[in-house]
Amino acid sequence: MYLIPFVGGMAVGDSPRTRWEDVYISMMGPVYGLLMTIIFYIVYLITDSHFAGLVTSMSALLNLFNLIPVHPLDGGRVVKALVFSGRSKLAFIGLLLISSVCMVLAWQSGFVFLLFFIVLGVFDIIASWRVSLAEDITPLKPYGILFSILWYLFTVAIFIGLILLIASDNLPGSEIAKTILQS
Repeated sequence: MYLIPFVGGMAVGDSPRTRWEDVYISMMGPVYGLLMTIIFYIVYLITDSHFAGLVTSMSALLNLFNLIPVHPLDGGRVVKALVFSGRSKLAFIGLLLISSVCMVLAWQSGFVFLLFFIVLGVFDIIASWRVSLAEDITPLKPYGILFSILWYLFTVAIFIGLILLIASDNLPGSEIAKTILQS
């Protein structure tokens, strides 16, 4: 496991054997990031520490960014696991169309860094599609897909709520989150 303090980490090891393992591994980084964000927010409320407020703001923003449904970010890995579980060409084409719309929006908004991730994700999705059909990875069952979608959306909603709370409290670093959310 490689950890970059206050930015994130990457687990290196065997490939997941099931789509559920892929979803679980992808979601655990943001879940632990959520716990860290909440802990630092509580520390900020108790101590009024500028550092704790800054860590809270940056952690919430970085973890929300990590949940953007663009591969290779964790949100993209979750979406890819969900789409590849169905093994449906329609879902695959839908994912490519959504990625194309995201590319256009990122380009028009000037989010070149995000555009870079989207382009990487599209190449990965195209390259992975044929491999995923031949792989012997156990797909998610319908209730696993539903649970995974709800877990993902709930985590994103909590981060958005935290960012709005942080912005209303004017924590150090919250102006960055405000600027990004307003754009």
